[in-house]
Amino acid sequence: MKKLIIAVFFVIISITNVYSTHIVGGNLSYEYMGKVGTNYRYKITFQTFLDCTSPFWLNGFPETSLDIGVYQGVSNPVSNLPFITFITLPLIDSNSIVPVPVSGCVVGVGVCMYQATYEGFVDLPLSFQGYHLFYDRCCRNGSTINLLNPGNQGLAFHAYIAPSLVNNSSPVFTDVPVPFVCVNDTVSILNSAIDPDGDLLLFSFVAPYQGFGSGTNPAPPLPNPLSWPIPTVVYANATFNQNAPFGTGGFAFINGATGLTQYMSPTTGAFVVAVEIREFRNGNLIGITRRDIQILVVNCPPNPAPNLSNTGGSGVTQYTINECDNLSFPLTFTDSNGDSLTLVASGQIFDPNFITPPATINTPVVGDSIVTSNFNWTAPCGSAQPLPYLFTVSVTDNGCPPKTTNEVYEITVDPPTPPSIINGTMVVCPNGTAIYTTPTIPGFTFNWTVNGGVINSGQGSNSINVTWGNSGTGTVTVNALNGCGCPSTIIDTNVTILAAPFANAGNDTTICLGDSVQLGGSPTGPGGSTFTWTPVAGLSSTTVANPFAFPSSTTTYIVTVDNGICPTTDTVTVFVGSALINAGNDTTMCVGNSVQLNATGGVSYSWTPITGLSNPNIANPIASPISTTTYVVFVTDALNCSGTDSVTVTVVSPPIITINNDTTICDGACVQLNATGGTTYSWSPTTG
Repeated sequence: MKKLIIAVFFVIISITNVYSTHIVGGNLSYEYMGKVGTNYRYKITFQTFLDCTSPFWLNGFPETSLDIGVYQGVSNPVSNLPFITFITLPLIDSNSIVPVPVSGCVVGVGVCMYQATYEGFVDLPLSFQGYHLFYDRCCRNGSTINLLNPGNQGLAFHAYIAPSLVNNSSPVFTDVPVPFVCVNDTVSILNSAIDPDGDLLLFSFVAPYQGFGSGTNPAPPLPNPLSWPIPTVVYANATFNQNAPFGTGGFAFINGATGLTQYMSPTTGAFVVAVEIREFRNGNLIGITRRDIQILVVNCPPNPAPNLSNTGGSGVTQYTINECDNLSFPLTFTDSNGDSLTLVASGQIFDPNFITPPATINTPVVGDSIVTSNFNWTAPCGSAQPLPYLFTVSVTDNGCPPKTTNEVYEITVDPPTPPSIINGTMVVCPNGTAIYTTPTIPGFTFNWTVNGGVINSGQGSNSINVTWGNSGTGTVTVNALNGCGCPSTIIDTNVTILAAPFANAGNDTTICLGDSVQLGGSPTGPGGSTFTWTPVAGLSSTTVANPFAFPSSTTTYIVTVDNGICPTTDTVTVFVGSALINAGNDTTMCVGNSVQLNATGGVSYSWTPITGLSNPNIANPIASPISTTTYVVFVTDALNCSGTDSVTVTVVSPPIITINNDTTICDGACVQLNATGGTTYSWSPTTG
């Protein structure tokens, strides 16, 4: 009886342990759905994987719903996170994941996982820190080799939501964990993930979370607050860690850019690993999610996995093309055992809702010993992006057990080559013209845009002629168009339309002969400008803003104001009055005679003295002085300038002539005549 009691007790303990150690992995993700009022709505999805070999349904698994905690905090917290709310996620789908059956092969028979999917929505208020999602449940498979007391260690699932204004959705794992792998065999697992926002994803191994549950408390309440950091698993010994999940002699590798992992375990049994995805946008961490999985390692007969062929270029998995380029290459895999092969490819690049036109490939493709397909894609305009397009190819043989080789292909699409520089005059004058050029790119045309000016000619070429408008700032932009018309990024340059200097020579003015006047307005400039006046005659300086002018006659002066770029001119006329006042030449007359005076250069005249003048107020009076007189004329010209000039009228008396007395001579005789009183004499008649 005592032995029977002990045996029964042992059975009860074993069953309890099996029931409580059914969870083997899962992952938590979210999708941004948009604003609802002032809140931000997210769809939360949780996938969990259960061990089919455990009768988990006896304990109510999968649960019909479960609660996810929401906490507020930055991406890398340094302290506990405050509880915000919780979300109840209903079960929406569940199914078994079993190995692909192969006739006559019993390896892996009975090994499977059960996948349960939960989904729900939550509306969260604006947060500039972000939110953390958390779910905790115990316990792990009690046979897990790389953990200490695994049946008492739980699983915790976490994801970080970026600050609300980032509007981000987490990457989504698209593949499911494999039920088992073979001992001493290097296998690949995709860990494929698609990010709906096209952000940079970095994959890495991390230590799985243990959480806060235990065998005695398998479903702890959501913590309030969430202790940070979340506790991680305790490994069985120092030979195991996140990067060496299989211990001494094992191998684990992950491609940080694609998530493709390779494992090799020298020991059979169950091992836990975790893969974390950190999501970056513009260099900033905006999201964190992870997958926790159990890898079951079993004994298998030899069966080499298919190999990617290196012939015909099919061994290349990374390509770089340009928009508008066509990329075509073969996908060829071989199997050294001669097994039948099935090739399947997947990725967003084949989805017309994601990219148009999509890439094409014929899958699934089946072949004996060798399987081949062909990838073909013409990258459309606008398809360039910093991150490569990824698609996966999985080739599975029909060996015992079936082996799968996974390859991740990366296609980087570069944008059309942009112009490198814009050359031309960057400081111009209002309404001036200038030429702008960019180096030629073979096979490309150029699209120019000008703000603040008008393109006169050259659109489509690498050189344009532009007429600029008024002062201010203009811009010249250009991008290149490849042969398909795909536009490159735009480059631009600012052009300063320099304000023309204000040239003001001043108002036209009138001065009288001998006076001076200061030229130039106030101000004439601006400062830093140079000044040049012409003509130079009659100026105090030709290089200052406001020189003095004293011309001898009416003169038009020109000032040129130059700021080093845009010279501007203005003119001023200085009218000079009384420049031609003239009373006439001095003259002589005999007493009793008269002479007409003639003054010029004015519009009004006044003569002094008035003695002997016919009219002292005209330009040409008749003068009849009785003695020598100097007449002074006061002249006012049309410009109201006045001046004087003088003329002397010399009055002389007639000479007193004396001739000797009359006399008589004989014919043929002569007699001398004598006259006095003069200086010159003229006799008449001249005969005799």
